[in-house]
Amino acid sequence: MALVVAAGAALLRITRAKTTLRLPGPDTTRQSLNRLRAMKRRMEAFVGPWLPDPLLTAPDDAEDVDLAESVSMGLMIVLETLSPTGRSVFVLREAFDVSGDEIAAAVGKSPAACTVRKLGCRR
Repeated sequence: MALVVAAGAALLRITRAKTTLRLPGPDTTRQSLNRLRAMKRRMEAFVGPWLPDPLLTAPDDAEDVDLAESVSMGLMIVLETLSPTGRSVFVLREAFDVSGDEIAAAVGKSPAACTVRKLGCRR
């Protein structure tokens, strides 16, 4: 690509200097090759500071998805091992933060029994 640009620049200089167009000769080829070598040297001789690769400070999104899936699977296993009343107490208390008296009224048990079920579910 750089050779094409260099050849085009050389042709532009030649056509501006003269009104007739002639085929590029050894002058144009030499100029193009010299320009290409100079561009290559400029690219190789970088004197600025090199910056290190960026560090990943936040966890990868794929890790977040894996964590969410494992938490979901764990919660599903816990809910499957509980009785329907225990499942209701656990979900109402942990997910919806419903008070113990309201849970007891909803499931038809005493508040003390709901507290015992809630503690049993957490274990």
